[in-house]
Amino acid sequence: MTSIGRITGALINGTLEPAVALANLNFDFTLIKVDTPREFDDVGSQLSAQRRNNAEAGPSHVLARKLGALFRDVVPPTPELVKAYGNRASAIFNSTVAQNQAGALHGFFAGIVGADATSMWAAATSGKHAIACHLLACLLARIWDATEATSHWMELITRRKREINSENEGIGDPALEMVSRESFQRNELADWDASARAWLRVADSAMALQQTQVRLILDNITLPVNYKTDTYESIIEAWKSSLQQMERLLVGHPQEARDGAIILGLSAWHLYPDMIVLGSEEKDVKQKDPLFQGRGILTLGLTREEDTPECQGVYWSLPLRYLRHYGLPVLCKRSLHSSEGNRISIDQLLLAWTAAYIRPWDDGSLPTESVLTFFAQIADHIYDALGEIDPEFLKNAETYRNCSWLRILSEQAKRYLNSVGPEKKVLEKLWKLGDVHCPMFRHSQPFFNFFTPSNFLRTARSLEQKVECLREVVEPIKRSCFLIRYQYDYHPKATQRYEYATAVPQVKRSLDGKRKENHTRWIWKLPPAREERTDEAEQLEENISLIIDENLFSDDPWAEHHASVLSGDDPCDTQVEVSPQDAEEQAIRNATEARETQLLLLGESVESVQSLRGYEDASCTQVLAPESMAGLYVTVQGDESCQLLRRLEPRIEYTWMYENGTEDRQTVEKTFQDAKADFEFDVKFTTSMKLKFLNPTIVSFQQCAQLLATEFPLSNLDLVILRGISTIMALYESSQSATVDVRSVKLDLLDAKWLLYADVENHHETSTGRSEGIGQRFGPIQLDYAASFACIAMMETGRFNLDPGTLEGVTALSSGDSLYVPSSLLHDPVDNSHRFRIQHLTGNIGRAGIAFLLPPKNPMIKVYDALNDWQLVDYADFDGRLQNNFASTSLQLSFTEATFPLNVGFSGGVDIEAYFLETLVSVYDSGRWVADLDVLKALESTSVIRVSSCPDVRMDTSIPKLTSVDRFAEMLCEYGGIGIVRAWGNWQARLAATAICFAKGYHVVIMNEKVCWRCVEIQVDRLRNSESVRKVVIIS
Repeated sequence: MTSIGRITGALINGTLEPAVALANLNFDFTLIKVDTPREFDDVGSQLSAQRRNNAEAGPSHVLARKLGALFRDVVPPTPELVKAYGNRASAIFNSTVAQNQAGALHGFFAGIVGADATSMWAAATSGKHAIACHLLACLLARIWDATEATSHWMELITRRKREINSENEGIGDPALEMVSRESFQRNELADWDASARAWLRVADSAMALQQTQVRLILDNITLPVNYKTDTYESIIEAWKSSLQQMERLLVGHPQEARDGAIILGLSAWHLYPDMIVLGSEEKDVKQKDPLFQGRGILTLGLTREEDTPECQGVYWSLPLRYLRHYGLPVLCKRSLHSSEGNRISIDQLLLAWTAAYIRPWDDGSLPTESVLTFFAQIADHIYDALGEIDPEFLKNAETYRNCSWLRILSEQAKRYLNSVGPEKKVLEKLWKLGDVHCPMFRHSQPFFNFFTPSNFLRTARSLEQKVECLREVVEPIKRSCFLIRYQYDYHPKATQRYEYATAVPQVKRSLDGKRKENHTRWIWKLPPAREERTDEAEQLEENISLIIDENLFSDDPWAEHHASVLSGDDPCDTQVEVSPQDAEEQAIRNATEARETQLLLLGESVESVQSLRGYEDASCTQVLAPESMAGLYVTVQGDESCQLLRRLEPRIEYTWMYENGTEDRQTVEKTFQDAKADFEFDVKFTTSMKLKFLNPTIVSFQQCAQLLATEFPLSNLDLVILRGISTIMALYESSQSATVDVRSVKLDLLDAKWLLYADVENHHETSTGRSEGIGQRFGPIQLDYAASFACIAMMETGRFNLDPGTLEGVTALSSGDSLYVPSSLLHDPVDNSHRFRIQHLTGNIGRAGIAFLLPPKNPMIKVYDALNDWQLVDYADFDGRLQNNFASTSLQLSFTEATFPLNVGFSGGVDIEAYFLETLVSVYDSGRWVADLDVLKALESTSVIRVSSCPDVRMDTSIPKLTSVDRFAEMLCEYGGIGIVRAWGNWQARLAATAICFAKGYHVVIMNEKVCWRCVEIQVDRLRNSESVRKVVIIS
């Protein structure tokens, strides 16, 4: 023991006496015990037992010891930094953000739930040099990807060993020589990095406001971490520089940032000194960090003039020699500034995608703020209208309250508009990020380009608004080659249906010779009445109103005027009998006169339509006069109710269409189509025009919603993307603390295998008659567990595109600081409302990469024998009492160490980035193993029947004859009759019993907390009458 004590002290203090034998000693690093700095006490006390054991006596502790010993002579002493960092880490652990205490609600995941500070506590229990190595892990994890950081660790260790061996030639330091002979496994270093990376996520969340402030400051500077190009030298210098500068600040010495190392350090260690930021104007930034009260001030602002705009914030460029198995070192460049933070929230991702979606409407015709306000109003109008035309939509909307893509886009636009201060600056950068980098919607228009002049004509409430809109559309073209034609009903018996209007105002000279622009209408005018008129006819004309239906113009806005024209001011008291034909002609004449008066009051000239056109049909009109307008006009927008006509050039007669017989009809149709295409290319329905015409007083949004819901198939690509966005929101709705990789902004959801998989399933449901109604197009797609985990993996990495078919059976996902668990595994098995929902927990399995937890194919169950274990079996008759006889039951999670890598695309990299990990969910009774379970498979089985809550609970119903099952031995032995497992109120025991009985091939009936024996009996009888049912067990 004496030699061990001497070795221990030497490794910590670097005073080991030379001894040749020590070089060959296989030393156990877990034997070294040091006093933990008291500032870290709260970290250790709140770690889960599993993580604390790993940090104090497991692989993490050993690695921390070895790293501390290896780099003992490299790191400078930083006592004040160790104290400050320990205090900050403890404060974060004590904050509400970091608190995620494991308890009964987390079931068998309790051991791995909670903030991961394993590497920190391992370092704190291993000495000051190990703490410095943990701080380096945070530095590297802050700016480099996981595989890159692990590669840097490999090079650091390799080069440090080489350096020690070179320095120790001859008579060297046996302690260093000993540690240089230690083996450092890459997977251990990857786990070391993963723990630091998980801690950064937790700490970033706890210190969100301060981190946002730091990121905004980074936008005002451009600095490299240092200028060295050798990886080992660059990292060692950055490490030492950041440690030393932070120590000086903490002892009260002001510092000037000559490189980016100190800035990287304060971001990675969550320490916030007051700063002076130099630039066009000097800014004094008070961060009010209590740890720096009365300490040094950091001056920032040095920028290399030769840096390009691509180099923003703090950046680091290094070659990676240990990234791939084969090939030259890979030169990588990473930067740390607000637009390149590697994690963003779901809301931030949705905001970036919203920017890309709205991009086409931000056409410069309006300020961006006005565009967003208008866009949000349109989305809200459609959403409200859908609820009016389809009540089922509102029912589905209650299930996913904020998950309709209409609501998502609207809320994100409002969020951007309502933001202020630092949040506004962050959202502006995210908005630009989405606008520039999101590939989705590059060739799309919002709302499927539904809001066009043509669709406005279909949904506008009045004719005059349609005419005004078409005039606005062609006004920028400044040509007189357009006409507007629309149907106008003068009288039910009138044969004329069309009126015409100029699209572009005509220039005419007034009586005083001045040129004046004015619009013209061509309406139907009856020929003048006969000059020779009998007294009887004149009497008829004066009193025509007495025999004309007074409701003729009841729907016309000019009804009052029409009525006055028909009635006259002094009607005769006597009625003269007239023929119906004469009455109709006079009614039509009066209607046309009233129409002319109406248009004159609108300030338009009025001409006879007979003087304008010759031939006309549904698709074209031959205009004869005036000469300046003569030609053949064809429809380029709208339908017969209101349409825009464009003159064909060169001018031709309508007879051209029929000169060469029917074989030239294709040429005619092509000419018409080309005219329409030319118009659609020329016309620009700007956002300012949309703003003018698209409001509820002018447009029927019920009609718009109906058309949007019926005219665009589920296969529409934009609709697939939008429903994909809704689906992501629904998946993460209860996981607002979760973050995603910023590279998710660059995803194109049309390539996502999980969305293709879910969309195919959705089409199948629709084709089999299980449609969700018209609201289906505006909400999320239901994902099963496999598709959900594939989607989460894509969001976690911003790049993994996994086939859901390969993830069947996965029961949980671990990545970074996050666990994603099916919500049904955390609730009583009778509750089926959580089916296919995923719950996010802060925690992980303590390993690098993305782990998909997978149960074994054939989980084992303890074998009981009714003869040998007779003393454990009672099988008493059920006495009607519902009680918990499984209080000593517990569920525990463990790993078999069997892993299998997932194919995420071959890159030649050394590290496995995603893998299956065989995971056991074990049932223990008073600490004794009973079974390993596939719980999710049991819960999804049709053999498990849940008795729903009964509105008419019948407590007085006679209790059926049942056998009590009060021990696992009774559950697992063969017995006759129907058993009832008595685990009342113990959701974990009920979950375990359900899974065990399913594994035994039983059919399971799970009772609800509101007991209705009649409902239970109905379910049991139905199962007993089925030939395929071997045995029925009730879970109470």
